[in-house]
Amino acid sequence: GAAYVYYGPTLTAIAVALACSTPPCEPIQWPTTLNADISLSGALNKDRFGRSVAVIGNIDGIPGAEFIIGAPEFNQDCGFPDCVPPSKGPGYARVFRGATSEQLAHLSGQQYDGGTVGEAFGWSVAGMVDVGPIDQFGSADGVPDFLVGAHRYKSDLGGGETRDAAGRVWAYSGATLQ
Repeated sequence: GAAYVYYGPTLTAIAVALACSTPPCEPIQWPTTLNADISLSGALNKDRFGRSVAVIGNIDGIPGAEFIIGAPEFNQDCGFPDCVPPSKGPGYARVFRGATSEQLAHLSGQQYDGGTVGEAFGWSVAGMVDVGPIDQFGSADGVPDFLVGAHRYKSDLGGGETRDAAGRVWAYSGATLQ
């Protein structure tokens, strides 16, 4: 997959996702891709990089809003051309600096059942207002935070019992990217 970044008049990054949703994964012909300020590609063929895209907001103090892009089908053990989506990979999400599209963070999902099923981390992403962490004065840090979802997350119910595809959402601090 690929994502194309277009800058507005105030250097607010706007990312447009173009992901392959059904095989064969042919590039999408869209005339305005030639005018993109920056083009970003996934780590591996058919990882569905760009399946989810969101503007986070300014987290680094440099002009320009940071953004996050998910690649939920990333599977490093699935080589081209044998990998046909969905590869059921662990997936990942990457956070990029708005002003330059420099990668600030790479967040990875997990693989289950001997590597045959991954949680599809990065299936959904969202920027959000600052929700914490709360400091000793009872206020948040003032930096926007973000969410990453994985719809195939395997929930541990305890006692050796699990629930497949229970799903999960993680909240990350924009200040620490953790």
